[in-house]
Amino acid sequence: MFAFLSSGITPLMAQDAAVNELVITGTVKNKDSRKKLENVNVSVVGNNIGTVTNADGTFSLKVAEAEAFRGLEVSHIGYLTTHLSLEELEKTGGLTIWMIPAPNLLSEIVVYGNNPRVIVEEAIKKIPVNYSGNDNMLTIGKPCRSAAAISACPRQ
Repeated sequence: MFAFLSSGITPLMAQDAAVNELVITGTVKNKDSRKKLENVNVSVVGNNIGTVTNADGTFSLKVAEAEAFRGLEVSHIGYLTTHLSLEELEKTGGLTIWMIPAPNLLSEIVVYGNNPRVIVEEAIKKIPVNYSGNDNMLTIGKPCRSAAAISACPRQ
């Protein structure tokens, strides 16, 4: 029986070793200001494999060689989405991706101020509507979840 189990594991280990992976590393920068951009989404096109850049604008992404043909998609709020093909990834040693700013201008924004006490009172009135009275994973053991119980709850 031991021989059967060990022979069943061997092909799985061989399959893992046969998978060729590419590690794509690079830096994402603003094309206008030349500053490094953090929290930029870097992903394989048409796939759920991806990462985000760190505070220094750098990223590292491990991709199966079979997936690399799809290329990369680089996106960030306020910038045009950039697509890179496999050829562009292979011909560069240190990959630098330049993001082009694309501001979304709003026509007009109007901000109205209200009395803070009125806002809090309205929020408290809506607790029964916004939160279920039934226990769930988030409320079990928490006695202060209803509008009536809030005033009796100890302050933290």
